Parts: sequence; structure tokens; C-alpha cells
Amino acid sequence: MASNDKWPKPQESESWDTDGGMLHPPVEDPIAVVAVRFSSEEFQCVSRAARRSGMPTTQFIHAAALASASQQLPANTPVHTRSAPRLRVDDTGQVF
Repeated sequence: MASNDKWPKPQESESWDTDGGMLHPPVEDPIAVVAVRFSSEEFQCVSRAARRSGMPTTQFIHAAALASASQQLPANTPVHTRSAPRLRVDDTGQVF
């Protein structure tokens, strides 16, 4: 028996423990980490815009996503962020 054969495969439903679940306390400040795929040209465009704004690329993407999302929300809906400064989106969709 190979060493990786001693554990059941997750896709085999008969190996699932549906009755013996474990309880964990809730996370106080949950986060989500999202992987986003960019073409090389798209990433160059985004990273140049981040440099112009003086932010690291990841922080710029975070702020731009929140700025875009806030444009889709009803007026006076708060968008909370701890790490990204507020950015504005003009009528053409340009983030600055």
C-alpha cells in the first residue's frame, strides 16, 4: 500500500463524517482572499495606475474594487475598509 492510499479520497462520499462535525468559535474579523487573473497587458495597466496613485498594486486593486462597488450601491450606503484609502471613479469609469 502506497503511503497516500491510507487516507480516504475526499470525493468518496462514504468516507464523509456527516455526524461528527466539530464546532469552532466564530472568527471576530473574517476576511476573504480572492485570486484575480490578469493578462500581462492588463496587469501592466493596473500596476502603472497603482504606481501613479502611490499605492502598492494589491492595495490599489482593493481600493478600486471598493470604489467601483460603492458606485453600484444606493446612496448613503457605507463601504467599510480598513486598509484602502477612498478612491474616486469619474463618469468614464477612470479610477483616481
